[in-house]
Amino acid sequence: MPIQLSPEQEQRLEAIVARGAYATTQEALDAGVAAIEFASEPLPEDEREEIEALLLEGLESPTESEEEFWTALKAETDQMLKDHRAAQPK
Repeated sequence: MPIQLSPEQEQRLEAIVARGAYATTQEALDAGVAAIEFASEPLPEDEREEIEALLLEGLESPTESEEEFWTALKAETDQMLKDHRAAQPK
């Protein structure tokens, strides 16, 4: 399904790639779609409680640098994308 990005969306994706977050705009788009899929899935109550506990733990944990945060976030989203690709029918 072809899609048309606005000039602003293209610039935002290019900036993400330029920062080194992803090698290509396609990889960045794939990660974005994977994140949307993950965020749109309803969570069972036990998982919601676990996430709330983790959020509270995070709020109480020592502060990390911005660079450490973005590095860890990229690693997590890369893993999500890898898992998403592995789950796709071949």
